[in-house]
Amino acid sequence: MSVKVPAARTRVGKYELGKTIGEGSFAKVKVAKNVQTGDVVAIKILDRDQVLRHKMVEQVLIINANLLSTSVLSLSVPWE
Repeated sequence: MSVKVPAARTRVGKYELGKTIGEGSFAKVKVAKNVQTGDVVAIKILDRDQVLRHKMVEQVLIINANLLSTSVLSLSVPWE
């Protein structure tokens, strides 16, 4: 009899990352769960090195800010 051990979930701050729901040249979008509140969110994870290498910081911030005028309810932008 084999016992399946659940895979360890990656955590970023207070969020536990789930499956990838979107992917582009500089980023991935993953489903995540706030481990404190249980809220489920989508997190966009940027490849920082590529963004900096291509001098895209301002463009990325402008695009993300424009998302607020569509179907995004709130936007949090931590940059580590």
